[in-house]
Amino acid sequence: MSRAPERFETERLIARRPSAADEEFFVTAWSDPRVAGWLGGSRDRDGVRALLKHFDDLWNHDADGTWILEDRTTKQPVGWILLHPMDFGGHTGTMTTNVASRGVMEKLGMQYDRNVEHAGLPHVLYRLDRQTWEKTHG
Repeated sequence: MSRAPERFETERLIARRPSAADEEFFVTAWSDPRVAGWLGGSRDRDGVRALLKHFDDLWNHDADGTWILEDRTTKQPVGWILLHPMDFGGHTGTMTTNVASRGVMEKLGMQYDRNVEHAGLPHVLYRLDRQTWEKTHG
């Protein structure tokens, strides 16, 4: 099995491995209640540094990837994606009401699988297998 690429591009976005230079972007993002509300609350600068270390550890241990998403035209960060194994009683997914995340997953080619429950809350399971990804993205 091949490792996830540290950088890839779409028509509108550049996805790249995060670095310490992204600290300010994450501090700003995690200070936004619209973002922090989906992720268990806000994080201060120390929390963001720990998050960046976690992302780096995932890459260094051949786990799935975390990417900063930049606008290809402005080169400014517009978001991030994190793909890694999560256990929701044997299922992975996002909350049913998180329309933004669902849209991102669908744009990435992930397919809705089913509704699941995690921590007593409704979530949805989306999937994208490696074979389908490689057919689409080389």
